[in-house]
Amino acid sequence: MSDLKWVPSWHPFLWGQRSPALSNSRRLGAEQWLVMLLGLAATWVWVAAVGRDLSWDTLNHHLYLPFSLLSGRYRSDLFAAGPQAYQNPLGYLPFYALVRTQWPSWIVGAILAAGHALAVWPLHRLTRVIWSDGPGERQWRLLAVALAWSAPVFLLVAGTSSIDVVANVLVLGALAAVVTSTATSMPAMLLAGAALGIAFAIKPVNAVFALSVGGVGLLRCLTGQQGWRQLVALTLAAIAASLLMMGFWCEWLWQTFGNPLFPLFNNHFHSPYAPQTALVADRFIPQSGLDYLIRPWQLAQYQSFAALEKPAPDIRPLVASLLGATALGLALLRGRLPGRDTLRRADVQILVFTAISYVLWMKTSGNARYVIPLFMIVGLLLVRAAQRVLPAPAARIVLALTLVLQMAYYVHDGDHRFFATPWDNQPYLNVEVAPRLVRQPFLHLSLGTLSFASLAPYLNPDGAMINVIGQMSLPTTGPLGRALQERLTQWKGRTRFLFTGTLVNGRVEPTAQMRRRADGAVYRFGLRIDFNDCEPIRIRRDGGESSGDIALLSCAALPRAADIPSFDADRARADRVFATLESQCPKVLGPSPMATDTDLDTWFRSYANSEAKVSVSFTEGVKMSHFRSMNMANLGSADDVANGRGLNACKAWHMLFNH
Repeated sequence: MSDLKWVPSWHPFLWGQRSPALSNSRRLGAEQWLVMLLGLAATWVWVAAVGRDLSWDTLNHHLYLPFSLLSGRYRSDLFAAGPQAYQNPLGYLPFYALVRTQWPSWIVGAILAAGHALAVWPLHRLTRVIWSDGPGERQWRLLAVALAWSAPVFLLVAGTSSIDVVANVLVLGALAAVVTSTATSMPAMLLAGAALGIAFAIKPVNAVFALSVGGVGLLRCLTGQQGWRQLVALTLAAIAASLLMMGFWCEWLWQTFGNPLFPLFNNHFHSPYAPQTALVADRFIPQSGLDYLIRPWQLAQYQSFAALEKPAPDIRPLVASLLGATALGLALLRGRLPGRDTLRRADVQILVFTAISYVLWMKTSGNARYVIPLFMIVGLLLVRAAQRVLPAPAARIVLALTLVLQMAYYVHDGDHRFFATPWDNQPYLNVEVAPRLVRQPFLHLSLGTLSFASLAPYLNPDGAMINVIGQMSLPTTGPLGRALQERLTQWKGRTRFLFTGTLVNGRVEPTAQMRRRADGAVYRFGLRIDFNDCEPIRIRRDGGESSGDIALLSCAALPRAADIPSFDADRARADRVFATLESQCPKVLGPSPMATDTDLDTWFRSYANSEAKVSVSFTEGVKMSHFRSMNMANLGSADDVANGRGLNACKAWHMLFNH
């Protein structure tokens, strides 16, 4: 036997038994596959139960963007989906391909859910570096993955057309690769960088995670766990992947509009085709330092617009914060200050990732949909904090109760979809279009904040689309106005308006409001709506029940019959009111829209950053409103407001949410 001493102890064929290391490795591998299968099954069950989501984004641009790229329509259309028309289309190509197969909606949903469930794999890899394979450690790993999966923001978008849940898989994969890498694992760092670059390219808000994962890589370099070459490789791979995935699109935006991220960051690029200020939805951004501290408490409450448009209560961040603060306090009382060895621990590095992500997220958007990885990682830190603070039996009880209460709270009280519709054997987007609109190409001018640009693939592909009145109503003067007029001239006699209608005895009819407002709404384009030449479009939902259908009309555009002599004078008078209010409260009433809309009785402006709406009537006065407030603030008469004698705009905004 002495001649065999050189044989490695792990060789199972010679020794007739497995070494502990090999046995542990295989056991962990089997556990990871089991967890992955359970995560996939749980995601499928959830998605099947809550249904598909025909959200505002799905109908507005999720299908339009890849269609515009593949058909070349991005060159001829103009703000077809509002400002979202110029997002990078590549990330939505898989969803578009699935929908265009015309497979039953439930098959599309199952495929989407399977892809989104892949997030469980890197989550489990992270638990393996936090908890060893010692006796009793498996229970902590399983609890951590379960609490991560139960994040409401993940469940809300799992199995939907959202690109955020795709980026979630990429970011978690990159974080797991960095945290589990060794001093020689260059391929892992290259893959991690590529994943971050792709996540950034498909949605630039993921720069938050590129920086936070980069911060973890830097920390590992400083503690000697990685080499600086690996950090450089991570960075260069991220840059290369982002350029590969978005370089072409940014180049086209630069050549066309003078802004490679158009219309974002136009305060720096100053494209004449968009407002000259930053477009930043600030409805979730904290207003003070206190908001950073109380956000976990807000997340735990049943309310919309804490960090999401829908109520999706999440108690996990609050529990994790309380346990984490307790753990930190106990460590300080015991004099255990963080040292080099502490910073080398995986749980501490994941905490660093969480802290950087949280601050950057709150600073840039505060929208929970944009940071699904952050909310899933909270589940891991929650388990680790409980394990540090409480005796093992008590920790297990607290964590199990948190998991059960979280799911019960969200299932019973939370919204599970933005607009839920049942799964069925019909296509994911079941659209019925009048044959004429399929045979003949038209320029469609859509009216409304929801552009319905995702209908473009179902109309004649040689047509065109412009959202003239919506999130960013288009002007009729200046560079953008000239681009609009060129298209109106090109499509003269083949232009139609697209707007929502109502179902009357199975027929799609114009709403009474549209008939009343029509002439004023489209007057500034030199057109009027011909209600005698309308074609119906219906989007079927609610399992085919007609009561839940979305009804739209495509009506011919005709030259307006006559000018309204007072139009220009009234618009100038209304614009003076808007200018006064915008100067009083630029943060809320900004950026200043490029056009003012009207129905001839009232003049309107909508503000992209705050989603506030101001209406000016020379008989009814000036009013401010917001779709998520039940109140309406009356600011005074048009003349009083224009002369600074009306209610201050910022005070009116405060009144909307505090009455």
